[in-house]
Amino acid sequence: MLDSKRCQGVSRETCPKERKQASPLTVAELVKLHTIVDEAKDVWDAVFAGAALLCCYCRGRWGDLMRSESAFLDTDEKGDPAFVETRTGRHKTMSSQMHRHQFLPMVAPVKGVHGGEWSTPWIKHRQELGLTFPPCGLIMPAPDREGAATQRPLESGECGKWLRRLLGAEDAVGANAERRISSHSLKCTMLSFAAKRGLSIPDRLMLGYHSSQMHMAMVYSRDGAAASLLLLEKLIDEISKGIFRPESTRSGRLVEQMTDASGPQNAEVKIETVLSSEEEESDKAVESESSDSTSESDSSESVVPKDHSFNRVFAPPRPPTGYDRWQHSKLKTVHLTAPGYCKVFVCGRPVGSFHCRVDEDPRFDSPICWACFNKASVE
Repeated sequence: MLDSKRCQGVSRETCPKERKQASPLTVAELVKLHTIVDEAKDVWDAVFAGAALLCCYCRGRWGDLMRSESAFLDTDEKGDPAFVETRTGRHKTMSSQMHRHQFLPMVAPVKGVHGGEWSTPWIKHRQELGLTFPPCGLIMPAPDREGAATQRPLESGECGKWLRRLLGAEDAVGANAERRISSHSLKCTMLSFAAKRGLSIPDRLMLGYHSSQMHMAMVYSRDGAAASLLLLEKLIDEISKGIFRPESTRSGRLVEQMTDASGPQNAEVKIETVLSSEEEESDKAVESESSDSTSESDSSESVVPKDHSFNRVFAPPRPPTGYDRWQHSKLKTVHLTAPGYCKVFVCGRPVGSFHCRVDEDPRFDSPICWACFNKASVE
């Protein structure tokens, strides 16, 4: 009786429990870390706050960052700091096909949400303590009781305790705490901001260094993080200017501050569609060219043209005449059978008990057996 699946199902606990996840940091908490780096009262606090900002802006796990094999400061043509980049060979996704046999580059922009640059004062504080970057040193060594740097990196649990102390959130660790601040909060902060800003899932996967089906594209790109870093820089810039407010509700996260000749105004107008500067200039050019025409443009005209790819509806491919569609009840994969066949698919796989014949179009996101469709189109 104890092995009965029915008894196990009835006796199983049905009370749902919410998943416990680390809470992302707020913009105010990030600004507080920037203030600690800029106005250091304790050098070790400033060094740790800079390492926390590096972990946050590079969207990396604290443990992966502590195992960095190398680190360097990337400067622009003028010699000004632009990025802080670290490379690690031992990370969570190192066994995946996408990241195999290569170091994982974790890159952080030096411009923060406070609108300033944080790498220069952080490196200065590190030099005061005589700290060096990998491979000769560590990103964040653990200090001893006398305040000297040790040869071991700061552990994730120690990072969480130090972070909560600096942010004044020591009580945010209990079971009934509203927010759970830990070392993993540093990784999820920018990824949470990106999701609230509406960045696509592939871009967020790239920002989080997660493995995906884009292995071949990553192999030949040579710099696969370039596009996602541009989006991250724009996201941070919008937060620093007050255009994007991640802590607001869904209806008030995106705002635009209106200014005129007399100076900035306090009123904030919600914007429905964000246009880039190039799109605004092109719109003005079109308006100036059409000013001589007698017809007036409709103010309610959509910003996205009718032939834009955003307006396309992607439907699953249709089989040739006479072919039947079959769909797996669990995997939802769509196969084809040739006319007169009902036991073997066109791709050669046998029709199983989980396959059902479908007459209507499946969902647009249903996986397709392209071996069946390609062979059917050739025949």
